[in-house]
Amino acid sequence: LEKKLQFIEQARAICHKGHVPYDCFTMSSRFIEGAILMYLRRKGQVAKNKPLDGREEYEQRMEDGEEGFEGAYVKPPVPGRYDWVFDLDLTSMYPNIIISLNISPETKVAIAENWDIEKFFKGELDKVFVGSTTYSKAEFETLLKSTNYSIASNGVMYKQDKQGVIPEILVKWFDERKDLRKLAKKHADAKEWEKYEFYDQRQKVQKVLLNSIYGVLGLPIFRFYDKDNASAVTLTGQDIIKTANKAINQYYKKTLNDTENKDYVIYVDTDSCFASALPIIEKTQTYRDWE
Repeated sequence: LEKKLQFIEQARAICHKGHVPYDCFTMSSRFIEGAILMYLRRKGQVAKNKPLDGREEYEQRMEDGEEGFEGAYVKPPVPGRYDWVFDLDLTSMYPNIIISLNISPETKVAIAENWDIEKFFKGELDKVFVGSTTYSKAEFETLLKSTNYSIASNGVMYKQDKQGVIPEILVKWFDERKDLRKLAKKHADAKEWEKYEFYDQRQKVQKVLLNSIYGVLGLPIFRFYDKDNASAVTLTGQDIIKTANKAINQYYKKTLNDTENKDYVIYVDTDSCFASALPIIEKTQTYRDWE
C-alpha cells in the first residue's frame, strides 16, 4: 500500500509545508496554522495571537460532545437500483466560498441576526436586524450595494475592499496546485514517471491544505478561529447544493413535461448531487432506435 499510495511521503510533505514535527501530520490545525504563519512572515506581516480561552473551550466542547457548528447538508438517498447515474460535483466548494465571500477574521463586519436569503429574495423578509439597527428590505439592499459587503447564509457580512488573509492564501494554494498538476501531466506525457510521481504527490498535498482549512476555522485552538466564519462556509454550502438540487429537478420536469412534482435527485452529500440520466436518455431518438 505504501509503495503504491505513498502516504508516508505525503504526510512528510504536509508537515514540511506547515513547518511542524512529523507527528503533527494528523493535526490539521497545526500544519494549516504553520503554513499561514510562514506565508505571513515572508510578507512581513504579523498574525494575531491565539484565543486565550481556546483550549478551555475546546476541552469543554469535547466533554459535552458538541459539534461546534452546523455541518454539511446530506439528503437521505432514495432506495432503489439505478442506471446511468451521474454526479454533479461542485469543485472545491468550501475553499471557493471562502474566496468568493472573502471570509477571514479581519474582514468580518457584522451579522444580520434574522437573515434568510430565500425569504429575502422572495420578498418575505420585510426587516433585517443588524446589531441595534433595523433595516427595511430596501435599506438593507442599499447598504449591501453601497458598501459592497458580501453576506453568507448565516447572515455574516464581509468587506470586499481588500482580500483577507485566509482567501489570499487559498488563492495562492490553488495557483500552486494548478502549476503542479501541469508539471505532473507534462512528465507523465513524457513517460518520466519519477518526476511525475514527485509533482503529483505535491499537488495532492495542496489539495489536502485547500480542503482542510474550512474545518479548522471552527476549532477553538486554531489561531484564526471564528465560529461564525466556520458556519458561514458550511451554511452557504448548504444553500448552494440545495439550489443545485432544485435546478436539476427543474431541468428534468421541463424536459420530461412532468407535472407530478417528482424528485429526480437520488442523493445529495455536501457538494455533490446524484441523479439518473436514464429518464432524459429514454426521450432521445437514438435510445429509441437502439431499444
